[in-house]
Amino acid sequence: MKNVLFLGIIPMILFLASCENKDTAPSTQVAFVEQYSAIVYQNYSDAYTKALDLKVAIQALVSQPSEKTLQLARKAWLDSRPVYLQTEAFRMYAGPIDNDEGPEGRLNGWPLDESYVDYVQGAENAGIINRPDLFPNITQELLAELNEKDGETNLSAGYHVIEFLLWGQDLNLVPGTSGQRPYTDYVITTSGTGKHAARRAKYLQEAVELLLSDLDYLKKAWEPGKDNFRKSFAESPFIAIRKVLNGLKDFTGAELGGERMAVALGTKDQEDEHSCFSDNTNNDHLYDLIGIRNVYLGEYNTLSGSKIAGVGMSALVKAKKPELNTEIETLLTTIETQMRGFNMPFDEAILIPSEREKIQKTIDNLQLLSKKWLEAYDLVKE
Repeated sequence: MKNVLFLGIIPMILFLASCENKDTAPSTQVAFVEQYSAIVYQNYSDAYTKALDLKVAIQALVSQPSEKTLQLARKAWLDSRPVYLQTEAFRMYAGPIDNDEGPEGRLNGWPLDESYVDYVQGAENAGIINRPDLFPNITQELLAELNEKDGETNLSAGYHVIEFLLWGQDLNLVPGTSGQRPYTDYVITTSGTGKHAARRAKYLQEAVELLLSDLDYLKKAWEPGKDNFRKSFAESPFIAIRKVLNGLKDFTGAELGGERMAVALGTKDQEDEHSCFSDNTNNDHLYDLIGIRNVYLGEYNTLSGSKIAGVGMSALVKAKKPELNTEIETLLTTIETQMRGFNMPFDEAILIPSEREKIQKTIDNLQLLSKKWLEAYDLVKE
C-alpha cells in the first residue's frame, strides 16, 4: 500500500530547541537518527540472509521434489518472515522501501489473486505458469513487469506469491490446517498440474531471486558510509524524526490495525488475512508490532544473537512529555501481550465471537497507539 507523506510546513531545524536541556537536544536527535539507521541496515541485512536460506531450500525442493523438501522449503519461508516483518516499521514516509521506485509492492504485496499466478480450484489452466503461449520465458524481469499490472491483486512477485507456490490455496477451515499443495506439483509429468511443473519450479526460483535483489537494494540504501539514502536522511535530524513518526502513525493505525486486521474482521473472509495460505497471520501481526517497538526503544535483536541498543524515539518523547512516553510503552506491552495470546489461526478467530472480541480490543489499542504517534509528532516543533 502506498501512503501519501504528510509533513505540513516543516520548521527548518531544532525540534527540541525549547527543551530545558537545549545544549543536549540536537545531539540526542542526531543519536536517534544514527541508531535508527543502524537498526534499519541490520534488519534489512538479516532479512537478506534469511532469504538466502529460503533460496537454498527452494533449490532443494525443485531439484528433488518430495514431501520432505517441500516441508523444509515451507519452514524456510516461515523462518524468513519474522525478520522481514520487523522492517515494515520503516515504511510509509517515502523512504527506499515505498517511494515511487520502491519495491514494497514486489516484496510484501497482498492480497493475491491466486489465479494470476497458477491454477486454482475450478480453473486448472489459470495463471502465468500455465500460459506458456503468453509467457514463454519466466524471468525476474517478467515477474517485476507483471507485478500489479492491471490491478493491485495481480501480484506476480514477493513473499506471498512464494507462499502460494509452497502451500497452495487454503480451501478449508479445519483447525491446524493451511494450504495443501502437493509436492507432486513440482514433479514433471505429461498431464495434470505436473504438466507445467518445470515452469512452476522456474517461477519459484525466479521469484526468490527477485526477492533477494529487492532486499539487497534496500540494504544498500541504508549501508553506512555510502552516498545513499541513509546519508541524505541524516542531513536533517528534525525532518528525519518527523518522517519516522509519520510512518509509525500510518503503519500502526491504517495498515496494521486497519488493512491487516480490521478489514478481515469486518468481512470474515480468509482471503483478507495477510498470510492466508500458510496461516502465519498471527505471527505477521506480532512481528510487525515488534518492529514498531524496536524503533521506539532504539533496539534490535540480530540474527547473530547480539542486541543493538541505543537512543530510541522514547528518549525524545520522554524529554518533552514523560507521561506520553509511559502511555506509549504501556500500549506497546499491552498489544504484544494481546497478540501473543491469540491461540488459533486468524482465519478461524475472525469467525468466533469470543476471539473476535479479542481481536477488536487489539485493533482498538493499535488505533490508540497511532494517535499517540500523532501526539509525539506534534511535539516536534521549534
